[in-house]
Amino acid sequence: MDFLEKTLETATDVVKRLGKLVVAELEDVTKKSSDLVFGFLELGPQLIKKAWALIFLTGVGFLLVYARKRFIASADGFAVILPAILEGFNLVIKTVDLLIGTVGSIGKALSNLSMQRSVASDDYGSLFKTIPTINTENAAAWIREVPAQCEPYTSATSVLDGIIREAASPAVCPAMRRLYVVDWLYPWVYPIVDFLSLSYDPTPPFTGSENNCRAAGRAPRWECLAIGAGYVVLELIIPLLLVSIIFSAIGRPVFSLAGSLLALAFSTVYFAVTGAADAFGKFIE
Repeated sequence: MDFLEKTLETATDVVKRLGKLVVAELEDVTKKSSDLVFGFLELGPQLIKKAWALIFLTGVGFLLVYARKRFIASADGFAVILPAILEGFNLVIKTVDLLIGTVGSIGKALSNLSMQRSVASDDYGSLFKTIPTINTENAAAWIREVPAQCEPYTSATSVLDGIIREAASPAVCPAMRRLYVVDWLYPWVYPIVDFLSLSYDPTPPFTGSENNCRAAGRAPRWECLAIGAGYVVLELIIPLLLVSIIFSAIGRPVFSLAGSLLALAFSTVYFAVTGAADAFGKFIE
């Protein structure tokens, strides 16, 4: 009888202490939950406050995407009229070049007459170089090549991949190629590097599927990446701005509530286990 009373007393004590602990932790969880509710109430004013930025970026993004679409669709037409426009620029360049040459010649002639050095002397005047004109045929050919080469870049992922991989691969890929022979490490490291768009395929020669850090297909052209900026704005910058607004309103309450819930779970399990162990110790005494 004494044994049963002792066991019941121990169990009751454990339950009481566990109940007090749970009540204390639940009070903290309740407080953090109320903070989260106030955070959600603050989210509306924050969104209204940043609405101008969201509207502006959305408009810019759609405008850039539309401009890219029209540029690609009208490439052949641009290739027809571009040479005439560029010939006008060439005329301006030739005129400026002629004026510079004329002024230099006059200055040199005056310098020779006065036997004094001037900005138009042989030494200083040699800094003036002939201004190159624009090759209109190459420019027209470049315009015609744009649609085929830029058509694949239709998302923020493809644009950023082209920018980052092309810039980072010359430095990262040789290191990955040397790491290829480390069988236990390479399969873990390369997927991460590839996910971050840091390297082309580094498989070295004589492996059966060697790529040896060559670009997959034709290397991306800067103009394709530039005209794809609208996708970056719509798919990356705007979501990041929204996340930052949401985080500023409810980020801290969410993390605080998550921490309180974890503390409640850990404390409950820990106290239950230690209480059960204490009861079991008294049981076997």
